[in-house]
Amino acid sequence: MPDYLEKLNSLFSGEEIESKVEAKLKEYSNLITKETALFLLAKEQNLIREQTADSSTAESTKGRFSISGTVSKIFPEREYEGNGKKIKTQRLWLFDEKGEFTLVLWNEDTKLASGKIAIGGKIKVTGAYSRGGEVHLGYGGKAELLEGNESIPLGKLKEENALVNAEGSIDEILPDYFYKRKGSEAEEMMGSFSLTDGENTFTVCLWDKPEQVHDFKFKDKVRVERARFRNRTLNMNANSRIVLIEREKEGEIKGILEGIEVQGEGKEGAKARISGREYAISVQTACAILGISSLPDDVSLKTLVELKGKEIIGKDVSLFL
Repeated sequence: MPDYLEKLNSLFSGEEIESKVEAKLKEYSNLITKETALFLLAKEQNLIREQTADSSTAESTKGRFSISGTVSKIFPEREYEGNGKKIKTQRLWLFDEKGEFTLVLWNEDTKLASGKIAIGGKIKVTGAYSRGGEVHLGYGGKAELLEGNESIPLGKLKEENALVNAEGSIDEILPDYFYKRKGSEAEEMMGSFSLTDGENTFTVCLWDKPEQVHDFKFKDKVRVERARFRNRTLNMNANSRIVLIEREKEGEIKGILEGIEVQGEGKEGAKARISGREYAISVQTACAILGISSLPDDVSLKTLVELKGKEIIGKDVSLFL
């Protein structure tokens, strides 16, 4: 029996404890166990004396503990149904001087992995517990950033072969590139986009899961993590990731069309300059501006803009993004 249970019994009657546990279960929509509710109740009463573990002792440590490590990989968030509720989980790989361990984040805590926690950052987790060979951040626990892996400004990217984190805005989604590895007949794809800070522009190449490039839009502010910098290119592999930091809000745009520029052949849409500002527009929106209902099968958006673009420059436009 954990020490805090004896201390709770000395503070409250059995009926009081049962009532407080029921209230705690209701507070968390019955997504926690009775044992977790007791732990949270004890924590509120300052009855918890937390242990410290590392990668070599976490699995054998009973009860709640704190553990620190450096993030080496962050996996995509997963979502599923449980007790009629949507449950989110996300796994991170961390390492310390003794080895490696997996940290599992739950529900609201998954936001940590898209915010302050980045690959290469050192974190301390308190209120953790071990289950199934993994370390879980429990209810009432927290993850604290001890040492960040700061993003390098694009203008200071110089060291060849360095693993870096960098931030910027997407200037262009580039056409998919198809290739064959030496000795293989299988065709593979590489996705890419241009990343800019307004003065410096680099190409980001996705060699693993290249289709992810189509999850992003022109002008999205993103952070690339654990990218290999080489020949003015940021190369992303299976251990890298891209985090969306900010996306322009969608809404109605009105103004004078000053220009329209197609990205590649136009499969990803185009850039439209309206009253001094640039916007990413879809193929469908570009067609609407050009005065047609849809793009003909045998005509590219690039060709259509070349044919009709001059006719609409200087005209008032209204569109929704």
